[in-house]
Amino acid sequence: MAGVAEWIARRELGDAGAPEITTRDEFVGALTRMIEVRSGPLAARTRARYALFLEADDDALRPLREQRTGMEAWVRSILARLGGDAAARNTTFLMAAGDGLLLHRLTVDPDAPIDDVVTRAIDAALQH
Repeated sequence: MAGVAEWIARRELGDAGAPEITTRDEFVGALTRMIEVRSGPLAARTRARYALFLEADDDALRPLREQRTGMEAWVRSILARLGGDAAARNTTFLMAAGDGLLLHRLTVDPDAPIDDVVTRAIDAALQH
């Protein structure tokens, strides 16, 4: 399992590319695209990642947790840039909203709208 987790983490880091985000609209676009890709063409890999998070031991999960920590840092830095420390404190909320939408598209409605949900979540995190 450790090898699979490491492979998934490497692939997701490469796919994300962590673009430089300087506006709310760029942030909405980037998160929307990530959810579209992870719930569409890369849905099987996303399901495998979720299964590993639920079932793997701590050593096997290390690469996925490190990748997740990097993603959280990226989101936190964007929220801080766009909305200051108060917005940065909403990182967990925004990550949970994105994960919830991703899981919903994988399990319930693969065509559920993304843009509106991401926009509302980002606006709430930025306290707009």
